[in-house]
Amino acid sequence: MVYLVDQSASIDQAQTRWVARRLASLETIRPAQLSRTILAFGGGAQVVAPSSPSAPAEAQELERLLATAAIERDATDLEQALLLSLSTTPPQEHRRVILLSDARQTRGNVERI
Repeated sequence: MVYLVDQSASIDQAQTRWVARRLASLETIRPAQLSRTILAFGGGAQVVAPSSPSAPAEAQELERLLATAAIERDATDLEQALLLSLSTTPPQEHRRVILLSDARQTRGNVERI
């Protein structure tokens, strides 16, 4: 499973904090056998928590990971982010992507996927 989190300039600190709390909450109910990856995206995308069956850090640590991701924040490329999310999922697993975004695409074309 991949959590795909928008961290472009249109997402402010309060929204990032909210997303981090939701991720931490979702992790408490994720089945242990289901690994997860967390990707932050804007104009590009970066894995901020690699694929792992173990639970990530608390909400504050998730917020820090998202806020400090080395991504271009002045754009939103959903197409590239979704393509990267698919490439990070092992082929033997069902591909599940949870998208947390305002969906204001400024680059790429998600409809091509």
